Amino acid sequence: MPPITAAPVRLLRRDQLTPAEIKYGRAPRPDPSVVYTADVVIVEGGPDAIRGLSPDHLLWTIDPDAPGASRLKVGAIAFVTGRCVGRVLGMTRSAAGLTLLLGPVELTDIYERLEMRVDHQPIDFGALIEQPPPERPIWSEPGERQVDPFSDWNLDRAVQPGGVRPISDQVVSPGIPQGVAVGTHTGPIVPKDGPGVTMKVDKHGARLAAQMQFRLESPTFEFSLKIWKKEVHVIAILHNAAALRMAFDAAVSDQFQHNYHWRAEGPSLVIPFDSPAPFSVVVRQHFEVTTAFSSRTSSFGAGGTYELNADLGVSYDPTGGWKVHGPKGLVVVEPLLANMTGVSFGPSGMVLRHELMISAGLGAAGFTVGPQFYIQTALGVAQGSTIGIVQCREGAIGMYARATVGYTIPRLVEELVNFFLSLFNATPIKGYGSVKTPWRALFAPIRVTPGGQTCVKETGPAA
Repeated sequence: MPPITAAPVRLLRRDQLTPAEIKYGRAPRPDPSVVYTADVVIVEGGPDAIRGLSPDHLLWTIDPDAPGASRLKVGAIAFVTGRCVGRVLGMTRSAAGLTLLLGPVELTDIYERLEMRVDHQPIDFGALIEQPPPERPIWSEPGERQVDPFSDWNLDRAVQPGGVRPISDQVVSPGIPQGVAVGTHTGPIVPKDGPGVTMKVDKHGARLAAQMQFRLESPTFEFSLKIWKKEVHVIAILHNAAALRMAFDAAVSDQFQHNYHWRAEGPSLVIPFDSPAPFSVVVRQHFEVTTAFSSRTSSFGAGGTYELNADLGVSYDPTGGWKVHGPKGLVVVEPLLANMTGVSFGPSGMVLRHELMISAGLGAAGFTVGPQFYIQTALGVAQGSTIGIVQCREGAIGMYARATVGYTIPRLVEELVNFFLSLFNATPIKGYGSVKTPWRALFAPIRVTPGGQTCVKETGPAA
């Protein structure tokens, strides 16, 4: 790769941006160190040229008279800001302006030549831009993707990435009369402590509050990117992840009929770069909860904290391949099962999955392109009937990582975009592009048992 002169890049705080930049992203700046491909159409004006964004984050409306807008066509790559960028899949003109349906692209589709670096810049999570998730309802599947932690108390399979073990779709049995309360383990997340997400559900006779948070101490971000003739070299690492906090409170009433699998997206946290290429660090999260109540009028809750003391990130080059940075294990600070509470006529269980994505590139909630690191934490917990003589409780924790240097799209966004494309008989898009790794366990799933009391034949390391 020929040498490129590129000064170190600064990370920007929210108070250093204009209101339009906070809302829509920053504009690309001309610079001799940045060379675009022939498909890229720069629309001048940046965020001031944007008139609106649809609630589902799929459609961008821009000023049709902005310089460069007249050269846009289906198939071209529109580049207005670091968020409003992508291949034009469809476009319409109306009184509101020029509306674009933008699809994913690779960094090498945009840049022919680029080099930039961030030298261990400190990150203040209390001063980031928080972008709400697209308006998509909490997704639920009654009677599907449930977990059965009761037959052998073995939750190891429940914390494997990519799915949980199904059980038959049956109506839960009546419970014992009791009050069902929620709110003993979860609490407000403090944003400055690090990225986290809370899911709250109150429907179908179930009330649930569940949350996970990565706590950071004096975090810094290290980043290096070189692109030349479709070849990519990258380092992207968030340093000083300190701890993981997990908690949930759940209760079901006598109206509860089926167990559910719920999924929701958390807000995207954005840290813009001060550079000609309007990159940003984007922290995106989603949360999944699978309930496994066997009786109505039950309550179930737990919370725990585990130290990580690790860096989170990835490095990649075509010759050396991948290197994934993540925790090698967990150290107990606040044991999960020691804080378990609940009342139930029959066994109760819960599987929580939190996926954290850290990227450095373009885009935000709709899709993200650039080097990305994913870490998925899966937590399975179960307790036996609380009216028995012996109280059986058990849990398992697993942590997995994956990385890519291409684009990724949240699954619900992929489905919505492909629905629009199907109306025009257009080729559907894929959820992932470029090079990616499979999910890899950072350590063996940890079996958690309270004080030696267990109701399984075999147990793994206790935590």
